[in-house]
Amino acid sequence: MSLHILFLEDTPMMVEFVGTALKEAGFTYDHFPNPNQAVHALLEKPKHYDAVVSDWEMPPMCDGLTFLMDIRYGGNEDIIPKDMPFIMCTGWDCDQHKEDAIEAGANFYQVKSLGESLQPMINYLNTLIRN
Repeated sequence: MSLHILFLEDTPMMVEFVGTALKEAGFTYDHFPNPNQAVHALLEKPKHYDAVVSDWEMPPMCDGLTFLMDIRYGGNEDIIPKDMPFIMCTGWDCDQHKEDAIEAGANFYQVKSLGESLQPMINYLNTLIRN
């Protein structure tokens, strides 16, 4: 079994970096460059996705934390599964950001940079296959 992931990222270089890691791990994904498109996709086909991987900071004035809170508490809980695994995959290597994401309902927090391994995120996603 493979997971199908909703992947929210606005930076083309990071789309390639994270997308390659997801593909190499055997996952498929649909990429969205902004939260509005991603929410629309989730509302349209909520059972189509096994997990969400989202960037934190996206212009203009959008962020992954708001996207996460919209999914978890935005009034669409009857459509989007409240327990859908959510991975915040961000360049922010900051304890406060990690705390904020987990408190808002993220299941996993992955720091991404071209020199950083994404294996912890891949390992987490693999646990979802077994569960």
